[in-house]
Amino acid sequence: MPRASVADMAVPRHLFIIACALPIAACTEHTSTDPRCDASHECVSGEGGEGGTSGAGGSSGSSGNGGTDASGSGGVGGSGGNGGVGGSGGSGGSGVVPCSEAFEGYFAIKTVIDVWWELAGTTDPGRGKVELFLLGELDSIRDDGRGNSALKVCGLRLPPSTSDVWCYATQLELPDALWESPSLPRVMTTAHTSAFESGGVFAIEPAVSLLGLALPVESANDPTVFPAPDATVTCAAGEGEDCFPDHDDDGEPGVTIRVRNDGAIYTYTNAAEGGVARNPEDMNYGRASLNGREYDYAGLGLYGPDYGAGAGGPGVTAVDLRGGFRFGFGSSTEINTDCASSAGNGINAMLNTRIVSCKVDPATYPTNFSYPNDECPADRVATVDGNIPRYQILRANEQPPMLTRLPNGWAFVGRDIDRTPSLGPRSAIVRLNNASIDEPNCAQVRNATFPAL
Repeated sequence: MPRASVADMAVPRHLFIIACALPIAACTEHTSTDPRCDASHECVSGEGGEGGTSGAGGSSGSSGNGGTDASGSGGVGGSGGNGGVGGSGGSGGSGVVPCSEAFEGYFAIKTVIDVWWELAGTTDPGRGKVELFLLGELDSIRDDGRGNSALKVCGLRLPPSTSDVWCYATQLELPDALWESPSLPRVMTTAHTSAFESGGVFAIEPAVSLLGLALPVESANDPTVFPAPDATVTCAAGEGEDCFPDHDDDGEPGVTIRVRNDGAIYTYTNAAEGGVARNPEDMNYGRASLNGREYDYAGLGLYGPDYGAGAGGPGVTAVDLRGGFRFGFGSSTEINTDCASSAGNGINAMLNTRIVSCKVDPATYPTNFSYPNDECPADRVATVDGNIPRYQILRANEQPPMLTRLPNGWAFVGRDIDRTPSLGPRSAIVRLNNASIDEPNCAQVRNATFPAL
């Protein structure tokens, strides 16, 4: 089935706007099938330089002296002068194809966002890096240096967090299969450039994209407005689950977010005893070394420290979350000398998360607890959501506030979070192939070799 041109795609303007575009090296003179050449497949060559001036002729030799008398031999004639050196030829023209004709194709985009978060439920304050990957298809570059592109998200990696209440680490993960779903939204993008050449700067206009989530148009772009964990999400389609579109095609609202749970957590091993026991010590556990301590990976707790072990607090965790994300992004990158990549600053970065439902890890509760189909009770979803970090974006030269880990329930740690000044959001772009070749998959985007950030 032929792919529709990105220019034909109708996507709301409030969605995530990014763009990427990089010039490529000039093609050589002669007929070619290279898509960078013009419609007749002739590459454009520069005009030849002017010829050099010819060298001046050498001076003639002096004549020999005559003999002294009539019987004497005549003198030897002088040698002829050397010819002048010929002038050098003029240099040829540059032969560069205009980048507006060589610009179209597929691009991988990676953005690294420095974030910190405050105390969130039983989750400690912290700091880490978010990595966002996107695939862009660029076409229709105009003479004014502006172009159109279709873009889709191809990966999201979130930093781990810790809980000194329960002594575990939390790692949210999005399955690779999500990014190949045909239901993932594609958004139109625009960008403009100062010059289609090495050293040229591309400015990407900031905008917003929603994944597995729908919000009212009037608040979707406002970074100061986002529904709290205990608030009902509303949108044009209704409220609650109606506002979490199934973008991963798994039959559940929103997109599924896995919570890594392979650590040596407490598990209920005998419902009759009603007790807890550690898993065997000879198993290979998932552990995180953070803030100078070792933490086991576990799901997000359904209960706060006020419930205690007798109520299943530390044992009952959620491992499958259903929810969505809001991204905000823009960038200004400088084209590298390879003319196939660029790197620079991200602007207007924004990242928010909300969940609408979740599933309980069946290994973490006894049979006298009732969780039909392992679904989280509705009154526990807000607690789980409240334990997810609320990311604060650090701009260039910013640092987190002087925020010590305050007592959190049963915890009593006093380590400051990293306050090193930030580089701010950073973005890199790499050309993958031209538009006449099949679209790359998201694995190729995530595995691309990006410029250092």
